[in-house]
Amino acid sequence: MEEVLAQVEQPKEVKTIVAEVILAKPTKFMNLSGGCVRALASTYNVPFENILVLVDDIAFELGKSRLRYGGSGGQKGMEDIINRLGTEKIARLRIGVGMLRPGEDKASFVLKRFPMESAQTISDVTDNAAGIAAMWMECGTMYTMNAANK
Repeated sequence: MEEVLAQVEQPKEVKTIVAEVILAKPTKFMNLSGGCVRALASTYNVPFENILVLVDDIAFELGKSRLRYGGSGGQKGMEDIINRLGTEKIARLRIGVGMLRPGEDKASFVLKRFPMESAQTISDVTDNAAGIAAMWMECGTMYTMNAANK
């Protein structure tokens, strides 16, 4: 987290003070995440602009991440969230899990364990994603996109 925060100039004024955070991991298939997100948003009266979805991304090499706003980027779980909420105006943090090799099955690829030699990279990307999420909560989507997507 410090790595991301140290790389960018801090805003002169913090957008909001975060009082509560809900972390949720759907217990169903990730491609059916929309029902869980919709239920949480409805139950806790969470405005859509206060939702950040973390998604795995096979278009990025392992360890890369990028904050985006709007659209699904072809990620099926994000498509379900957009369909269930009825809006594309959701922030998503794309986290690279490595790229498919030609002929490799997508479902098998995203469900397999990471190799042991990737442990440090996984640790680093997890810390980085936490830093980006913290910055997003404090500074908002546009500032965080400009700061973290370099």
